[in-house]
Amino acid sequence: MSRHGCCARLPALPGTSRSSPAPIFPALPDSDEPAAAVGALGSCDLSVLHIGGEWQWLVRQGGRDVSEGAARTADEARQQAEAAALELGEPVHEIARRRQPQHDFETHGRALDGRLYMHFSVDARPAEMPALLRRFTEIAGAAAWQKRETDFERQKHDNPLIHGYLDSHFPLERAMIYVRHYSRNTGGRIPQINATPVADLGALYSFVALTARVFPKLSARGQSVLKRRIAGALKDNVGLSPLAFEMRTVAHLMARGFDVEFHDLCEGGGYDFLAKDGEIAVEVECKSVSGDLGHRVHLKRQYQLMPYVLDKMQRPVKSGIVRLLVAKVPDRLHGNHEFMKAVATTIGQALEKSGDVSGEACTVSYHELPIFGSPFDCESPPRIKEDDVIDYCNRMIGDEVGHTIMTFSPRQSATIIAVRSVLPNRPLNWVYRSLTEAARQLSGSRPGVICVQFRNMTSAELRGLAEHPAQSGEPTGIQLMTAKFYDDATHDHVHTIAYVAPGAFVRHQSLTFDAQGAMRTTRFSEDASSYVFTNKKHPDLNDPRYGIFK
Repeated sequence: MSRHGCCARLPALPGTSRSSPAPIFPALPDSDEPAAAVGALGSCDLSVLHIGGEWQWLVRQGGRDVSEGAARTADEARQQAEAAALELGEPVHEIARRRQPQHDFETHGRALDGRLYMHFSVDARPAEMPALLRRFTEIAGAAAWQKRETDFERQKHDNPLIHGYLDSHFPLERAMIYVRHYSRNTGGRIPQINATPVADLGALYSFVALTARVFPKLSARGQSVLKRRIAGALKDNVGLSPLAFEMRTVAHLMARGFDVEFHDLCEGGGYDFLAKDGEIAVEVECKSVSGDLGHRVHLKRQYQLMPYVLDKMQRPVKSGIVRLLVAKVPDRLHGNHEFMKAVATTIGQALEKSGDVSGEACTVSYHELPIFGSPFDCESPPRIKEDDVIDYCNRMIGDEVGHTIMTFSPRQSATIIAVRSVLPNRPLNWVYRSLTEAARQLSGSRPGVICVQFRNMTSAELRGLAEHPAQSGEPTGIQLMTAKFYDDATHDHVHTIAYVAPGAFVRHQSLTFDAQGAMRTTRFSEDASSYVFTNKKHPDLNDPRYGIFK
């Protein structure tokens, strides 16, 4: 499944010399008091409101957002909105004025059936990103982001190699910190989406652009809830990934032509979104499941092992090899100091021996692999992706190693440690619980869609969880679990379940030709796999309009 993120090709808004009619909006004070105004110019609906220290304006036509921007003063915002509407070339046929102290549905979105819906382009131009980033930052406040960065610095001080875990578990926060540093060092500029391999800027810009556009269109309650969610995510151990998954789902729905109501944010409780397209309406509930759930060795514990084994991993090693050590613990990798020390001692013995070692805390299998053709066979400084390392190790030893910690010297040597449990993992038990909870949150009066994101799970792991085994062809655990879920009559209202792992942003280029010559267009979009299962008992099973993820 491919989802198009980030940026909308909205009309450019240069200054215009066209004469405009009498003022469309009532006068607005340049103050910190919440204020908003709406008006109409031709077939366009215009709105201006003061939020986050700036005046934001929006132009809608035919129920869709067609242009937006921000200005320092109310007059500038009003003028820019009117100029954008005039650029559309529509005759003026109605002037409506209204002053209101708070936000309302007409200002923020389209009211259908008494509900507040949104639908706008889910693309954005690079020139829009600085303003969108500023607006997004102001939702929770710059201080919240600074506290998050300080917390990460403290964790890195305690464990210098924890950055790998932070990159995996908090990719959006880490990317935002990179952008903030870049902006401070370059006089306010921001990096291009493909400027660096050290931060996932595509995912960040996509999330920021959509959230910054959604926020001013929400009701006052919705804005308050979203602000609290972002601020809370910048304090907890989960982060922004669940909210970003919800926003990516919204982007997918809008790209498929649906108007979206933010039901959970604006109404409280129940399902996350109501998606409407013509005569059909679908309830959508998103669940973000940690890749650690049901696993006996958690990713953070594995990184906490790093200080105990780092000196052993960095000892001189002959050139041209990758040393892979797979340590198997009897049950869980827990954080007890003596246990961690015992595991590290056994791993150190395997490194010194260059062979397998058995100990009370764990057993270690030792492998030497060629560095040629490995992910470490690259120029310095590299950005080694853990997915690539895991795929390489799995392929070379014919077994699943799971998450890894590593040290390496490009094209010289590398040492990889993977920790597993002798006992089996049972992640599907937790997934089933999440599905059951999601089904209860759906009202049951409309077809329901449940979207499940596996955080911290590699694409390879999702494939292994969802695809048929190549040889046996027997159904996998996730297929059996989903079938069991659908067999329960209390889940008959669920139409579709989509399992998704985070994707990568890829660049697409195209050429178009006209009388003035060729024009090259470059787009970045997220390319993510999804595994979709429909309920064979649902009455709308064969209605293609409900095939949201097909």
